[in-house]
Amino acid sequence: MKGKMPSAVITDGDLAMRNAIKRVLPNAHHRLCAWNLCRNAASNVKNPKMVSMFRKCMLGDYEMSEFKHRWEVMVKEFRLEENNWVKEMYEKKRMWATTYIRGNFFAGFRTMSRCEGLHGQLGKFVHSRTDLVGFLKNYGRFLEVIRFNELEANFESVRGDMVLETNFHAVERSTSKIFTKEVFILVRPALARGSTMRVMGCTQLMSQTIFTVSKYGRSQKEWQVSYIPEPLFLKCSCQRMESFGLPCDHIIGVMVHLNIQEMLKCLVLSRWTMGVKENAYEIRDGRNSIWDSVFDARCGYLDFLCKKMNRLGGRSATRFNEIKDWVSSKINLYSEAHMTSGDGNENGTDEGGPTLKDPIRVGLKGCAAGSSSQARTRPHKCRQCGVAGHNRTTCPNKRKYEASIESGEVLFRVA
Repeated sequence: MKGKMPSAVITDGDLAMRNAIKRVLPNAHHRLCAWNLCRNAASNVKNPKMVSMFRKCMLGDYEMSEFKHRWEVMVKEFRLEENNWVKEMYEKKRMWATTYIRGNFFAGFRTMSRCEGLHGQLGKFVHSRTDLVGFLKNYGRFLEVIRFNELEANFESVRGDMVLETNFHAVERSTSKIFTKEVFILVRPALARGSTMRVMGCTQLMSQTIFTVSKYGRSQKEWQVSYIPEPLFLKCSCQRMESFGLPCDHIIGVMVHLNIQEMLKCLVLSRWTMGVKENAYEIRDGRNSIWDSVFDARCGYLDFLCKKMNRLGGRSATRFNEIKDWVSSKINLYSEAHMTSGDGNENGTDEGGPTLKDPIRVGLKGCAAGSSSQARTRPHKCRQCGVAGHNRTTCPNKRKYEASIESGEVLFRVA
């Protein structure tokens, strides 16, 4: 994090975690997991229809007045005026309702599913009986798989061009060249809905212009979009950009009204762009060095390509010789360039460092087996006859002893 404090945290609502977040991360917005809230609603109210209405109140992007109205209708319909859990949830509405969370950046996350998904993937590599060295090795393999999948996704996002589907080809084309394919698919519906937006009014202020925007055929609901020409900046009252990091259809409508032909930089977060990983450099000793994760991902992808080349080149002697000569020449060329630059390890790591091994085994307390100071065990004797070699159950005189007890006579002395 490089000294940056997280601005958003999602938990299941544990009291100890809430107190720790308030104390350690006072500026972070704490959000409750939507999945856990729905499960708690089902266990506390036990009414599927109420859970459905509660989910709509939680995830719906309503105004505050509309949210309060829907909540009152739900409480009145299911007679939950005296339900303590419902009262407590309404008091905590700023921690789970989209209406009150709007404007806080969560990148679209509402649950802890991503964290739980990573735990499930990690469970395929380690288990409860894995030792420390085995855990570190398997955890490294797990990271290699994650980084390789990320590198493959980056390659698929860069390869090829997206098909233009909206009427705003210039804006859509520039957007497809900036965002990754996954994010572009999320932005494209806003571009399509931008044609349904109409600018109903304009208020000119000293440093900015405020456009009043409404959807075609629904003029009863309006949004305000602020436009600042220098530096170029757009902001909407729906706060979708602040919440998800993606431009809304209201801003797209204003861009069309102003005849803007490309996606603005103020509407692009670097985390959604194609080249965000390539620009992740650090300065060490006055020279650039890539992150270790990028280095490992590149090595993994090169290994994958080399395996394919091995299968294809090994089938023919001509191909084998061509590939062998080409690879040898490239290795010699890059080795000379690497030694001349004097960068050492390209990934910035130290070779030949101390290796981590299992801890030294420590014996149990007490004397070791076979020690001269070990006490000799006494032979076990029968509790009925006092003779060694058998016990009370297998005693040959058991019947005589039981008969003597019944008659009131004791033939044997208990040892």
